[in-house]
Amino acid sequence: MQKRGLLLPFVLFTLTPLFAQQAPALPKFEVYGGYSALLTDMEASSGWNASVTANWKRWLGAVADFSGHYGGENVMAGPISTNADRRLHSILFGPRFSYRTRRVTPFVHSLFGFARETVNSATLKQSETNFALALGGGLDISLSDRLALRLIQADYHGNQLTGGMQHHVRLGAGLTVRIGNK
Repeated sequence: MQKRGLLLPFVLFTLTPLFAQQAPALPKFEVYGGYSALLTDMEASSGWNASVTANWKRWLGAVADFSGHYGGENVMAGPISTNADRRLHSILFGPRFSYRTRRVTPFVHSLFGFARETVNSATLKQSETNFALALGGGLDISLSDRLALRLIQADYHGNQLTGGMQHHVRLGAGLTVRIGNK
């Protein structure tokens, strides 16, 4: 019985260094930029995604997120079908919740703001701005103290353009630069 009583403190003492890995310094800001794909039920649009995160605490930050996606589509302009360039830009803001370790930082966020869609063709020029949101998260892999690879960012991206709620999936990957220390 005494051996069991000594076993628990021994195990805790030897395993403590594994759980006590020093987390990296908390950056004041994180700036992300990368490739982004916007998937709808009809098409996939390529583009870019950028964000700036101001970290308040180790687990909480405020995000300003910007994205642009570009593609072509076949639209009806009266009785005439024509090819059109479609551009969708969004500006979103909200909280990000992160779990930081030395090597990886998984995160989730809830972002709200506006999207602007522009459709241009030879016979049609139309643009609209309305409410948009992105709910999702991602995973940053540390390359150094100041640089991380955003291995994946996946969001539900919804907007209220063209008369109803549009539902998209936004996928991205790129680099995150960490600036300053808190």
